[in-house]
Amino acid sequence: MLVIKHKKNGSTLIETLIYLALFSIIIGGVLVSAYQIIEASTQSQENALIQEEGHFLVAKINWALTGATNISPTSATVVDITKFGFSDNPITFDGSSDTDLQISTSAPSSAAILNSNSVKIEGVSFTYTAPVGERPAQLDATFTVTSKLTGQSQVFSTTKYLRK
Repeated sequence: MLVIKHKKNGSTLIETLIYLALFSIIIGGVLVSAYQIIEASTQSQENALIQEEGHFLVAKINWALTGATNISPTSATVVDITKFGFSDNPITFDGSSDTDLQISTSAPSSAAILNSNSVKIEGVSFTYTAPVGERPAQLDATFTVTSKLTGQSQVFSTTKYLRK
């Protein structure tokens, strides 16, 4: 009796379709994961940028208030600070713009924007509390730093007491 053995060369159409489906699922998962990693990295960078900008502005306000001999709020968004031993008094912080916080002194052409172009500064508020009895004068500064790229924002504030 003659037995014919068929050799199987290659794969069937159904096997090929199953392999393609599995490959598509794996590639899709990899792409979604890569997108999420990139998105998380972008958000992390934006958070770091907002933190850096906010801490820089708080430090600059604290620098001006350290050694201050007089605080004169011009409005809720503008304050003049006279600093002991500083030749170009007064130091003026102007947050009346909806995008920038500016600093200037009595020196000509001294106005400068403190924040970078990547963020905008909103809701700047300077609240001055006059001294009462033993309690010294105080200045509360509050502002919001918002990323122009993603719209993420964070509120920063500082309180400084005027010691005599």
